Amino acid sequence: MTIETRIEQIARQAASLAVNTDGWIDNLDALCSMIRNQFIDKANQCPHAAQDLHAVANRAEDILRGYHAALAANDIGTVIGLYFDLMPPELQAKINNGAIDVLRDSGVQVDQFKDESGQTFIRMNGIEKLEIPDSEISRMNAIAGDLPSPVGELHRVH
Repeated sequence: MTIETRIEQIARQAASLAVNTDGWIDNLDALCSMIRNQFIDKANQCPHAAQDLHAVANRAEDILRGYHAALAANDIGTVIGLYFDLMPPELQAKINNGAIDVLRDSGVQVDQFKDESGQTFIRMNGIEKLEIPDSEISRMNAIAGDLPSPVGELHRVH
């Protein structure tokens, strides 16, 4: 795993904890400042990792501000596409299960897997039946970005 991937993972974890704090939307600046200060404190304790810890703090703030902006703009596609992992787990499950049900009802075979780290992977067969416009497929691919590779073996969930 590259250091950039690890920085992204830690930043997203920090952002996820932040958005599950009551009132985070109304206190975004204070929350970003608190996260930055915590990582700066850690950087002062671990000078050899200071650059990476600063990168985590910057990325966490970028994620929080982007998520906040998408919510404020009521841009549900961006919220689900870029910030799905920041949503509360029960909301993630509802969106995930609802989307899978719609796909299956449309004739697409959807299989869910988890790798050894707990990351979920979805394999779809027959998605061409949906006749999705190329422009929409391009947009979805852009939102998906570089997807992580599975850690270890995949195990079927359902």
